[in-house]
Amino acid sequence: MKLDFFRPREKFLLLELAPRKTTGILLAVDGNKKITLEKFWDEFAFKGREAHPIQNLKKRKLIVSADSALTTTISFPVELARQAGHASRPVSIEELENLLAQSVGKTFSRERAAASTRLGRDELDTILVNAKAEHFKIERHKVMNPVGFKGKTIEAVLELTFTTREIFESLKPFFNAKEGFFFTETSRAALHALIRFEKAPLGFIAVKPEGSTSFMLQETAWGTSVLREKLNWPLSALLGSLASAIPADHEVILEIYDRHLNKETADHFSRALMKIMKPQIERFFSEIRKSKLKGRAYLHSSLPLPISLPFREGRVEVREIPLGSILQRSGFVIEADEWPFSDGDVFMRLAPFLEFYYDKSDSEINHKLRRRVHWLIQ
Repeated sequence: MKLDFFRPREKFLLLELAPRKTTGILLAVDGNKKITLEKFWDEFAFKGREAHPIQNLKKRKLIVSADSALTTTISFPVELARQAGHASRPVSIEELENLLAQSVGKTFSRERAAASTRLGRDELDTILVNAKAEHFKIERHKVMNPVGFKGKTIEAVLELTFTTREIFESLKPFFNAKEGFFFTETSRAALHALIRFEKAPLGFIAVKPEGSTSFMLQETAWGTSVLREKLNWPLSALLGSLASAIPADHEVILEIYDRHLNKETADHFSRALMKIMKPQIERFFSEIRKSKLKGRAYLHSSLPLPISLPFREGRVEVREIPLGSILQRSGFVIEADEWPFSDGDVFMRLAPFLEFYYDKSDSEINHKLRRRVHWLIQ
């Protein structure tokens, strides 16, 4: 599924899958690339009384992103050796399809094991949902498409996307559809949206109550790769430090925290709160220093943090997400008052759409590859 142009008021349904719930937004995009938020679901249900029938979802162009705790993408280079005597023949689409499918079959068990470790799932609950090939070379020379070229070896980068069995079962009609739909990892989508306007190495830090993860896109000899690291710092630790000092329930702690960030508390009380939180803030900085991040990194937190951006720790400068600049340079327009979210949250919700819009992998060979490896998608 790929668009060469947008017809007036083309509609997209974007679903974001997280461990605790699924949110959804319905977007309309007109011919002038204006993005309008038509509807927002704070909880989008696949089951139960509030469930949205699958047949209704199929009426929209569906873009699904999943939290890094629920999906992961693994990229790696492969060298495809052609049969003896074939070097003088032009590569055919059928030959390339066979070589790539064989390579996926050979590496599947290894990469599924790596993906299951990342996701903390049993291998049987770690499901391959997409396979792509890109960054082709023939005899070490870069080519957009090796079909029609001659040579002994073909090099490529394979990209395998895995998710949990629960997500696969929820969206099985789409994963099994002929045309499929666009499926990505939320933080990876953010990184790929940012890299269009930056140079590698480029990082992205996702801070969530249950934990934080850093992603760094870097150049390699065979293309680009994304390095993923868990940071030993959950956002809940920051709120927990307040809860340990203030005898109040979670909702009250959140209200106190929010008022502090909005400068609605007395100066002496704000200083006391910062003193309580300082050890956890320093721990967060320490985790960034210990990470492999370098260059620039952009930060998104599910709650605002009591720190000023930009800041530098070790080899990395951490910055705020520049929503306005990204939209301006991509040519898209939004009406800010239509979006009841912070700039960072708007970007995170739009990042999968931007990745889809700029995606160049919807080629004939990747359509054929996905059909050939369909037996591995189960």
